[in-house]
Amino acid sequence: MGTLELNEGTIRHRDKAGNALTLMEWTKLYEDSDYRTVAETSYLDALVRTMWEGIDDGVDVACQFHAGIKWAGTWTTVWEGYWPCTEDEARQKHREIVAMLRKLCPKPPQAKPERLYEPLLNDGAKALALLEGVKQRLALPPGQNE
Repeated sequence: MGTLELNEGTIRHRDKAGNALTLMEWTKLYEDSDYRTVAETSYLDALVRTMWEGIDDGVDVACQFHAGIKWAGTWTTVWEGYWPCTEDEARQKHREIVAMLRKLCPKPPQAKPERLYEPLLNDGAKALALLEGVKQRLALPPGQNE
């Protein structure tokens, strides 16, 4: 069995480049927040963060990287059903999430964003509805999420 082949259900740990790690090597990297953070962008009162997880279970979806958005005090995972396997892919998806967020909630030219977006910022349900819209658009095939 090669280093990248897995038995179904076997958990492997990998670095950002996909190289196999021992559990102790993975733990050391996992504790390093600078290493784990792939990208982080603040926009209005939202925070988009993409992180390295380094877990490959060999079954369904490897959790090498994940992204989340924190808005109105609530974190939500952005990717569902598709998880980037490379750091470059994770960075590209992060840029897509931020672009979609900016498109759905453009900054007002003269108004304070806190006042314009106050209903979203103070209402977790509305913020989650916006994030669901971002997730749905990201799930579309390339070119159809315009």
